[in-house]
Amino acid sequence: MLNDIQQSIANSVVTFFDGKSPTGEAIVEKTNQFVAVYGYEGSVDVIVRHIESVLSCSMSVGDVITDSTSEHNKNWPERILSEDKIYSNGYEQFLKHKGMAPIIVNTISKVNDEILGLLGDPLSSTSFQRRGLVVGDVQSGKTGNYLSLVTKAADAGYRFIIIIAGIHNNLRKQTQQRVDEGFIGRESLKAQIGGVKPIGVAKLNPQHPHPISFTTQEDDFNSRFANQMQANLGDLISRSPVVLVIKKNTNTLKSLYTWLTKYSKNRHDDKIDIPMLMIDDESDNASINTSQIGDDPTRTNSYLRKILHIFRQSCYVGYTATPFANIFIDPDAYNSETLEDLFPKDFIYSLSPPTNYFGPQKIFLKDGDGSEHISILDPYEVDRFFPKGHKKTLKVTDLPQSLKLAIQSFLITKAIRNLRGQSNDHCSMLINVSTFVNVQNQIKNHVDSYVDDIRKELIINGQLPDIEKSSEVIKQLHQCYNEYFLNDTKTDEELFHWKEVLVELIHMFGDSPKDYSFKTFVVNSKSQDALDYNDYKKIGKGLMAITIGGFSLSRGLTIEGLTTSYFYRSTKMYDTLLQMGRWFGYRPGYEDLCRIFMTEEAYFWYQHIANASQNLKDQVASMNQMSLTPKDFGLYVQSSEEGLMVTAKNKSRRGQKIELSLSFAGQLKELHQLTKDLGVQKANLDLFERLWDGLVKQNLRKPLETKQADVFQGVDTSIVVDFLEKFNPGFSDLNVLHFQKSIEYLDKIQSKYPKMDVTFITKNKTSDITTFADFNCIERKAYDKGEPFYRLNKARVGGQEDEKHGLDLDQLENGEEKNRAARYRRARQKPLLLLYLVKIKSIDGLNDTSTLECVPTIALSFPYGDNNTTVTTILANGPYINSLLDSGNEEDLVGEDYE
Repeated sequence: MLNDIQQSIANSVVTFFDGKSPTGEAIVEKTNQFVAVYGYEGSVDVIVRHIESVLSCSMSVGDVITDSTSEHNKNWPERILSEDKIYSNGYEQFLKHKGMAPIIVNTISKVNDEILGLLGDPLSSTSFQRRGLVVGDVQSGKTGNYLSLVTKAADAGYRFIIIIAGIHNNLRKQTQQRVDEGFIGRESLKAQIGGVKPIGVAKLNPQHPHPISFTTQEDDFNSRFANQMQANLGDLISRSPVVLVIKKNTNTLKSLYTWLTKYSKNRHDDKIDIPMLMIDDESDNASINTSQIGDDPTRTNSYLRKILHIFRQSCYVGYTATPFANIFIDPDAYNSETLEDLFPKDFIYSLSPPTNYFGPQKIFLKDGDGSEHISILDPYEVDRFFPKGHKKTLKVTDLPQSLKLAIQSFLITKAIRNLRGQSNDHCSMLINVSTFVNVQNQIKNHVDSYVDDIRKELIINGQLPDIEKSSEVIKQLHQCYNEYFLNDTKTDEELFHWKEVLVELIHMFGDSPKDYSFKTFVVNSKSQDALDYNDYKKIGKGLMAITIGGFSLSRGLTIEGLTTSYFYRSTKMYDTLLQMGRWFGYRPGYEDLCRIFMTEEAYFWYQHIANASQNLKDQVASMNQMSLTPKDFGLYVQSSEEGLMVTAKNKSRRGQKIELSLSFAGQLKELHQLTKDLGVQKANLDLFERLWDGLVKQNLRKPLETKQADVFQGVDTSIVVDFLEKFNPGFSDLNVLHFQKSIEYLDKIQSKYPKMDVTFITKNKTSDITTFADFNCIERKAYDKGEPFYRLNKARVGGQEDEKHGLDLDQLENGEEKNRAARYRRARQKPLLLLYLVKIKSIDGLNDTSTLECVPTIALSFPYGDNNTTVTTILANGPYINSLLDSGNEEDLVGEDYE
């Protein structure tokens, strides 16, 4: 983080260039001008790098599906005058003051203007109960997004706002801090005891009207507080909006419901005549009714529904990065006491993350092998120390060597960040290997001891002339630096010589104890040591923290400056795995230094889940284009070939595993597992050559425009179907079965698409291809798990741009505007066959000599816009199944209830 004067200079420059695209020279020139104005005498480079990072960001609005059959008027917020936008304008100024790019702030505002319009108008005389869901990404800024909605709702007339901030108190406290800064304008605890020192929005605007808060950073809403405050809510909201930040806890919800019904209900209709907005953060966790179908709702779910129902005007908006449980809520579920469930019947909004978001797509699916961020753990080594399924009585005798290596990597990362001018920024490491408090405490003791050993070695031996002969620890640190931090892709500014890094490591641990900012935290519901970054912000010093935990690290909690993660857990649920990914987020100026230590199995899990999550978001975009609604259409989640569970079984009881006729429109299907059978490889290679020869003879080749592909246009679809039916995957698994279904689908759509494109992908052609032998292989890393096939890294064959081949200029421009993985499929007007020759590189760098140098594999890309289907298996929610039943497709369902 920049210090105050550096941030002020950066904000001034960013504001000056708002809406412009300045050159690097222009940024430096303008920065120097403001440096002179502020009388700043420190390093200018760190400010310039920060400004360049901010100005390079962009963000697009998301996709939304709504209930178009309702009479809801989404334009009602147009009545709000600019001068009445006190809370939202203040919040947006606060975000810019913190250094967020104006273009990002403006997009967040635009997105939440749209979401606000999907809520009910609080000044209308109409009663309403609206339900919505906002889908973001893990650690992508959902809190910042819903605070924007909260402030806009307060400006619009919502007078009672409940923010439900997860099930752990540390997350509730963290959220209360954010609400204090961005909405209330003073620390809630100090406000209750008479303190009025402004913070956040009120620091920028001393006239900021403070909302009333019944919760503080230390205290949740509880029965004791409710009994003391025997006041009608209507009397309180006459002065200011009231906001609560509460934990998703049955006792808390019961206390709130009891207080509301006792003091605020109207006598004539038992309703509270105050517009209410409920924000449910991590809405897929604990809010879902997990009871058996036909039973009464679970208590948490029941109280949420009861609280919503006692207000004449109420809106429920769930926020989650893992909506796998939410889509299995029965939209028709009804209980005579708690009424309708929380299914997002009115809207589902899919947020688009900013371009600088470091998320699952970038780590696990982006082109390239991903090794720059992933270190594969040997499960046999780790399991000797932390056996999967271990009990709370486990005795931790030492740390695995891989964990010691991860700690070394973390310390070097901190040193490099200091050398980059980020010494005042927080820098953190995560260790997630056990859910037991006793085990976590033992790990902390060993971590503290190991770091102290490194500290002593650096201080005692760091200045010796032949240091690495004198110290095995420093020799190991140097080896770690060589393995993980020397990278050909780094610029001169990013690279530092080992001697510079070593000097900084010594300096980090050589400070006096009062300046020593390293600390190890155990984060769980029992820990006394709070992970509070604010304490270090106040003294202008970045915290260097190693956080150890289990469940508490898996939901919502932000670990600031997270660079190194050590992850060894055995859950197989999509939503839990994604939420454990605390390494996702924003890493300005140090993204290249981030590293995750995980097993090969976990790596494959995350690749599959990243695909499934993107698939879910793509469906929202597709449904938006077709004007479909959440209730009428529903959603599905692709089944996993790795034995992963979509979500906990009790959350998905209302989802059913079914066979149905499914369209492949708008999808890419790849064979990302390559057979080891040498005979099959040779036969497929011969098929490739014969197809290429035939297309050349038909004179269908597109003029060469790229060094990465040989493109043929207007190929008879029947020729491609015949080729695909002869192509032999060489084995059978779910990936192959799904691909074979896509071939059936292509055969069915021949009448609509009699012609298609065929593209042979090659690597950096240096001359025209005159024979098939001129093709170059593309290189891909793969894993060998003793199966009859190689698993390609990232579960992908090609790159994200491969599907653009065959599109004309207008179509390409249209595709670019979509800004998502399926953008070219939206622009495409006919199917595309992609053919690859893959040179396999195993993950450990060894090449398998028993296989062809180039192994053939294929992919099919389908355009949007047809209604043909083929049979496949999915896990579907009620609306998806109902849509099939309603359209007369009951005979397509041949599955059984999902249990």
